Amino acid sequence: MGKPIRYELTLDKLFTSTLIRSPEKEIVDRDVKRYTYKEFFDRIKRLSSGLESLNLNKGARIGVIEWNTSQYLEMFFGIPLQGSILHTINLRLSPEEILYTIKYAEDEALVFRDEFLPLVEKIAPSLQFVKHWIIINETGSLPSTKLKPVYHYDDLIKLGSTNYEFKALKEDEDASIFFTSGTTGFPKPVVHSHGGMLVEGLKAGSLHLNLNEDDVFLWYSSPSWMMWNVTLFGLVKGATVVYYDGSPMIKNLTPLWEVAEKEKLTILGTSAPFIHGVMKAGLDPKSQFNLKLLKELGSTGAPRSPQGYEWVYNHVKEDIWLNSASGGTDICSGFVGGCPILPVYKGETHANGSA
Repeated sequence: MGKPIRYELTLDKLFTSTLIRSPEKEIVDRDVKRYTYKEFFDRIKRLSSGLESLNLNKGARIGVIEWNTSQYLEMFFGIPLQGSILHTINLRLSPEEILYTIKYAEDEALVFRDEFLPLVEKIAPSLQFVKHWIIINETGSLPSTKLKPVYHYDDLIKLGSTNYEFKALKEDEDASIFFTSGTTGFPKPVVHSHGGMLVEGLKAGSLHLNLNEDDVFLWYSSPSWMMWNVTLFGLVKGATVVYYDGSPMIKNLTPLWEVAEKEKLTILGTSAPFIHGVMKAGLDPKSQFNLKLLKELGSTGAPRSPQGYEWVYNHVKEDIWLNSASGGTDICSGFVGGCPILPVYKGETHANGSA
């Protein structure tokens, strides 16, 4: 009998089955871009290929300063699958703390949106180890800067090849670095592996969110927060995944409800502070928006009051599932979370989510 084949649980496996079953399923990036899983997969191959052309080799740390956009989603896969390690830089930190995290990680390249150019130029003299500066914008042209060498993100994509073969990686290899929020001293790094994130996506997407390929899924977050990883669960299950970048608090807290109506969301992930804010604003989403397809409302980030539970069922939908969860950056997962076969009790979370 031959030796068993080891199937490494690396990040590309997150959407391998979806590419086979439903390559035309969509990823929606705000009002900026809509593209299929197949088009997305081609772009991350091009990105990995482009990064390799810069001699960013296996184990290189690449820092990213970006909003919740399709470019960040591409980097989340394209950087680790090229063998490098993604360092997501927390935008909520002070400039001094951002500099500390970049120096700690010893990032060999920095990728950032052009609006962060003043910040990057300010700290650049202290970053002699950074070999490449990569700028993102929607214009396709580079802004004026003294940083060298500097590249446009879109040019790396164009230079790359869709025939690129991802590195042969093991599931226990490092994929990404997150830093804590710095509430007890300087931010502390937490490293996550390919396999850890994939297994969590398989577990939480099915058991705690009850996601399936018919869902249209948005969980509002920023890349700086570990909850952003929840959006990956939609890719695992082959759902249509929607990204929204911007404050949900403007326009009297209506933007997320507007997206839910426009994109026909079936699952919307928010936070307890958002729900309490909508309560105080006096909104009645049930009557103000068409939410007939919305079956699940996720909530995390803080404890929710018993009144918050009542408000959801009185003012959003009577037959919705209010899915409450709580977790942490250290495990990039939930300690407690939803369970679709258990009833919802006011003021309580369903079940242990860390098993």
